[in-house]
Amino acid sequence: MLYYSIPHIKNSRYFQLLTVVIIFAYCSQSLIAQNEKIGDISDGSRTTPTHIIKLIDQDSSAIWLDESPLMPFSTEKTCGICHDYAKISTGWHFNAGDSTTEDGRRGQPWIYVNPYSATQLPISLRQWYGTFRPNDIGISTFQFISIFGRHMPGGGAGENKNKQSGITLLEVRTRKAKRG
Repeated sequence: MLYYSIPHIKNSRYFQLLTVVIIFAYCSQSLIAQNEKIGDISDGSRTTPTHIIKLIDQDSSAIWLDESPLMPFSTEKTCGICHDYAKISTGWHFNAGDSTTEDGRRGQPWIYVNPYSATQLPISLRQWYGTFRPNDIGISTFQFISIFGRHMPGGGAGENKNKQSGITLLEVRTRKAKRG
């Protein structure tokens, strides 16, 4: 019975509409897939990915350890090769210095140590209970990134423009390194 009803379906408006919907869905999926980068989709493996990559500086040049001066790497240029940087820069580890995001659950603060006054203070860019903000103890965001930046994934506060100079910390570091 089903076999005999197939020619009837092919000539119907229902079949034509279904065909258009399937073609539209396929084409739109192809367009979406073109915007994804290799690091934005799972490869199916349950192992932790190992990033063996070249570090790229702000000028899109590879960084080599024997170079002098040794330039700071750009998270946007390095990670942006495989990842949608606009997407990952809104993640938890990148948005600590962003005042428009919620502070989230409490985590481990940075410990600021001042050997001259024998002081140890819990410090965070998020407004967590029991922590100090860098500005509370007279440390600018740039100074905070200079002290703790080697432990951060990049982006976030390091990419925010300084209100006085209008440039980012990465640009400051790059200019200092080039001057020698």
